Amino acid sequence: MKTTAYDELSELVKDIYLYQSAWTIVTWDSYTGLPPGGQTQRAELQGYLGKVHHRMASNPRIGELLAEIERGSESFNDIQIRNILLHKRYHAMATAVPEETFTRLVKQGSTTRVKREEAISKQDWSIYEPELSKMFEYSLDYAGHLEEVTGVSDPYDIHFDLHERGMRAEYIKKVFAELTKHVVPMIKKYAPICEDVRTDFLGRLVPIEDQRRIVEEVANLVGYDTKSDGAIGRIGETMHPVSMGRYADTRVAIRFVEDNFLFSYKATLHECGHALYSVNLNREWMYQPVGMPAGFGVNESQAKFLEYVIGQSPEFLNFFLPKINSFTNNLFADVTPQELSRAANIVKPGPIRMASDELSFTLHIIIRFEIEHDLFAGKIEISDIPTVWNELYEKYLGVEVANHAEGALQDVQWSVGEFGHFPCHTLGNLLMAQLVEKMANDLPEWQKQMTEGDVTSTILWMKENIHKKGSLYDAPDLIEHVTGKKISARPFLNYLTTKYKILFQS
Repeated sequence: MKTTAYDELSELVKDIYLYQSAWTIVTWDSYTGLPPGGQTQRAELQGYLGKVHHRMASNPRIGELLAEIERGSESFNDIQIRNILLHKRYHAMATAVPEETFTRLVKQGSTTRVKREEAISKQDWSIYEPELSKMFEYSLDYAGHLEEVTGVSDPYDIHFDLHERGMRAEYIKKVFAELTKHVVPMIKKYAPICEDVRTDFLGRLVPIEDQRRIVEEVANLVGYDTKSDGAIGRIGETMHPVSMGRYADTRVAIRFVEDNFLFSYKATLHECGHALYSVNLNREWMYQPVGMPAGFGVNESQAKFLEYVIGQSPEFLNFFLPKINSFTNNLFADVTPQELSRAANIVKPGPIRMASDELSFTLHIIIRFEIEHDLFAGKIEISDIPTVWNELYEKYLGVEVANHAEGALQDVQWSVGEFGHFPCHTLGNLLMAQLVEKMANDLPEWQKQMTEGDVTSTILWMKENIHKKGSLYDAPDLIEHVTGKKISARPFLNYLTTKYKILFQS
């Protein structure tokens, strides 16, 4: 049988995705197992891997095959047409960026991430600032090369588009304005109420080994298999929780805190949400562009769904709290599922995004968006970040930042060049609420089932409606296809209003 241009293109791209899988494992090891003395060598390796990847993605033969496909008379189905469209986008972007530019960016990300960790340990922003300045400079240069092929002139929007196709800062500004208008009053309403919520048990010491058993249990319960002979996942340990990999090889890494067992519990559910999305991508489209995630906002919606909607609900905790007690020698025997859920959802503005409540989280993201957007607009410099950061925390959350570790050093994203990443978290919140609204109509018994520890139907609903759709649609089209409505902030605001009223006013 004659090999067509499309067949040859598919084989070339499969090689790229296989290579990405290997690169992912090296990156995961950098987060979880790299010895301190290997940091410089690993940065060199990451740079080399980036160089090879760029050569593969910008291979002139891919361009020739795409041109041959356009000239030819071969007919294609909808999946192939979508693949060709995405092939064109990725190849155009790869060829627009010089190899040295891409390699430099990847290598710098490895260096900057390590310097951030050193700066945290020494409480010294000056250790991090020079390397972050380089990363920002390289990110600007990278965006400049993509201006023509993307048709986008704003370098910040170019980075935003890399995370979420078609999204622009002007859109997210309007969303943030609407959310701020409603979320700030809700925080002012519920923060005082939450001062009387019982939380004394949250600081009880839970040995890390006990926490490992808890997180492995909850991960497997929601379908992230780490135990069977055919397990597709594993859970490692790192400073900043992360999920990597796709299909049958995914990796989750979290941080354990002995006097805050909820941190590892919530982080595990969040990262398992990302991982399940990757595990459940349509295997028939494996190693094709259409078989990849639709965007970070959609990905984030799945993480928020497991963390907030399932994991912190009184219904699920009614089932899971006895399991927590079984792993901790009944350390929480005097706590009810309702008390644990209220404590897990308590509204208490603080400086740390990863430890924030669901309401305050929105304002944490707005702060980061304003800083990175102003950076790209030339309104502030890298050296201004700590000061601006502290000012915005006082403005939005009424919080005083005590040190750099709980301030501008707390996130890993900027260190690895992920500018434009943060707004996608809020987009994920919006998508999560809109999907749950639709799911509740389709599965009216879903909350009752959670009280018995059965989340199978909800995970399956997400798998069939979101995970298996991959990149068949861009995020806005996917959500409209599934819910019948355009993306809106209203379902999320309705979700918050209902949730907090039930938890703290009932």
